[in-house]
Amino acid sequence: YGGIQQNALQSTLFYKGYLVDRDGDLNLPLIGKTKAEGRTILELETLLTEKLKEFYKYPFVSVKFASFQVTVLGEVAMPGVHQVYNKHLNLFQAVAMAGDMTSLANRNKVRIIREYGDKTETHYLDFTAPDLIDSEFYFLQPNDVIYVEPSRLKAFNVNTRITNVILSLVSIGLVVVNLTTR
Repeated sequence: YGGIQQNALQSTLFYKGYLVDRDGDLNLPLIGKTKAEGRTILELETLLTEKLKEFYKYPFVSVKFASFQVTVLGEVAMPGVHQVYNKHLNLFQAVAMAGDMTSLANRNKVRIIREYGDKTETHYLDFTAPDLIDSEFYFLQPNDVIYVEPSRLKAFNVNTRITNVILSLVSIGLVVVNLTTR
């Protein structure tokens, strides 16, 4: 049932909304092409309202993100790309959408990878720090990638498994040699 509602919402947004093209432009009736990239929602609302005053006495414009996506990878229960229908998604909500961090996650070193025009920057966050909610990265932006690094315990855990397998094989070999020599 939820999947049907989500598909209906996506198709409604597609047919009733306006998409920003790859060049960062909106192509709107009456107004034509308008640059949206690099503007805040408030700046875009003001610009569109001014342009529509040529056609309407009291235009009202409301701009919002119809949806955007964030990617959560690494030591989380369900890594992947998540579609967001809310303009204010925070780090904790995104991690919760991915099923939370695993017990082997390094909560002190979580990467957020963010696009700034043509360049991409990586920032490190500490999920155990109380001032995380004051960070400029607390609220996510479209196309943010969150990467939860594994802790050192995971590397130890993997190495322990390999060591256990090797020791088991050596033990089996010694038992076989012991049985064949008797």
